[in-house]
Amino acid sequence: MTEEQRIQLNKVNAEIKRAYALSRRKKWEKSCGNLDPKTPDSRLWRITKGLNREDTMSERTNPILDPAGYMIHNDKDAANALATHYQNIGSLDFSETDRHTQRKARAVVHGCRTTDSKEVIFTKEFSLQELEQALSQMDWTKSPAPDGLHRRMIAHLGPVGRQSLLDIFNLSWRNRRLPRDWKRAIIIPIEKPGKEAGSPESYRPIALTSIICKIMERMILARLKYFLDLNDLLAQYRFRRGHGTTDQVLYMCQKIRDAQNNNPTNHSMAVFLDLSKKLERVQLSAARIITGLRNSCPNKIVLYEADLQPLRFRGGAGLEKYFNKLISYGSHNRTSLFLRGWKSNQRLKKNSPMSLATELNLISREVECQSLKNCIDPSEGLLGVFFHTELQQAVNKDDTVPALMKQMVLQIINEIPGVYIQIYTDRSKNEENQSGSGIYIKIPREVRKIKLRNPDNCSVFRSELLAIEAGLEAILNENNYGAVWILSDSRSSIQHLIDWNNVGNRTGISILKLLRHIGMDHEMHLQWIPSHVDIYGNEVADDLAKQGTAEPLCSTPSLTFDEIYSIRKNKDLKTWRVPPSHDWYKRSSPGGSIGLACDRADQTALFRFVSDHLKSCCFRHGNKVFPVCAKCGVASASPQHILSCLRLSRETFETDPLLALNFLRVSGLMDGV
Repeated sequence: MTEEQRIQLNKVNAEIKRAYALSRRKKWEKSCGNLDPKTPDSRLWRITKGLNREDTMSERTNPILDPAGYMIHNDKDAANALATHYQNIGSLDFSETDRHTQRKARAVVHGCRTTDSKEVIFTKEFSLQELEQALSQMDWTKSPAPDGLHRRMIAHLGPVGRQSLLDIFNLSWRNRRLPRDWKRAIIIPIEKPGKEAGSPESYRPIALTSIICKIMERMILARLKYFLDLNDLLAQYRFRRGHGTTDQVLYMCQKIRDAQNNNPTNHSMAVFLDLSKKLERVQLSAARIITGLRNSCPNKIVLYEADLQPLRFRGGAGLEKYFNKLISYGSHNRTSLFLRGWKSNQRLKKNSPMSLATELNLISREVECQSLKNCIDPSEGLLGVFFHTELQQAVNKDDTVPALMKQMVLQIINEIPGVYIQIYTDRSKNEENQSGSGIYIKIPREVRKIKLRNPDNCSVFRSELLAIEAGLEAILNENNYGAVWILSDSRSSIQHLIDWNNVGNRTGISILKLLRHIGMDHEMHLQWIPSHVDIYGNEVADDLAKQGTAEPLCSTPSLTFDEIYSIRKNKDLKTWRVPPSHDWYKRSSPGGSIGLACDRADQTALFRFVSDHLKSCCFRHGNKVFPVCAKCGVASASPQHILSCLRLSRETFETDPLLALNFLRVSGLMDGV
């Protein structure tokens, strides 16, 4: 290779490295561009874990080693080695002392196969509604199993195909046998990060099982969960609605603190790690990186300029939501039941979790109760109730012309016979957080209009549910009518009711009971319609809801834990938006320079200037010292002098920051800022 070729090769390699670094930088900017205070913690942790993760490299050969330590070059032998390893760790290994346990386990399994259950829920055949419920909860993006059935094919089955699938499930349910193909799986080994590639223990097995079997498992699981919850036979605290490991940790910590507060003490010893200060330092370091502000700048100004709400706000709101959510479960959660009957015996200086929550006034005794038990038997379901979350064809409200959506809605309404009942519901909320509900009922013989005043700070989602509940209660005593159509412009409310296995709020449970009661004699249809497309019934319900916000509040009903959490977040947000008190710093809103269309250096210059902590500033004997102004060469280049020297006002950096930057750049003062 000649010298000229070597130089050209180095240039090409340098260009490749620059392009690679640029692509990595753009990818990182894209990952962090959508981060805001509402970003879930799970996404933040994924980004944090990915910082030190090396790119995965594809292996051209099999790195699995045999027991003798030699590399296996045959893929089939490598697969057999992994299969043998998974078989050994997956099989039950009973020792000599556990033979009795083995015989007992086999007897239990054999008894389940040969003994008929006295519970109807375990002998009754599956219904089509149970199948529809299971299909709506499946993830259709997974890969197919050895049977070759792709999940999207099952998702698009028609009525005849779904009925045939249901017949297969019921046949297997009656005979207590599973087809052999349902028990087969494809095992995909995934290498664990940071583990030795040659060892079979370094691979995590991912099993691709039959989608048909998974659907049946979900149907059986729904019945099993209902039976166990109904009879209080389940003490699991993970992968269960309303029960988490946090509850168990809180229960343990509170019991330890109570034991330590006893006099004499119960000789309890525990070590608690407080990571709150460490997390606050991490957040402050991130804010200084974002803004480029110096360590001498006050912490409040740094967080305000970075538009990062302090963790104490986020943590306080999260704690208030957690405690109120836990208290709302009542006797359905062991930790909740313990905390409801807890009495303070504070003796030591260190607070316990509950005494701290009481001191900070985090627990509201007016929180609405939540149920963790299903109000509907999965084997019975909601017969005669149909949910429609789309029009005759799926439309996107943002992209569809309102006139076209109105035509599609009118087509549905015109097909409803005149002897049917039509119920239009809507909700409203004003700036004073006063909410109301409106109901327009079209009965064959008359028209009814109902307006309700809901509790202050009631969410619009709950207001819509209250409107549906009031509409159903209004037709309970009606007779001589056909089906009932509830036309609501809240798709989320209908989707919430579709998942009736997980409905636990009081209003939702009341609606489901009303639907089941009326659905025994009449068909019930819950249809979503778009709002503000000039549908007469929807417009009347909207006016009634707005009028309901002005009605007097008869009582002070309780709020849900989500509504209490929303109140706390709004309160913290108002507090956060108040600028920090400082003799020089004047901002009207947080993050004033982040959204400017300029490069990072200009943003950093603005951050430093408005905070009175310039790059050229230094401290001597506790006082700020600035170099001589590069423009006039007379006085020190402090922010006050720069404003007077450029004949600018401080408000210019707030109203027109780009103009102020141009003045600094033309005057040669950017290097000191």
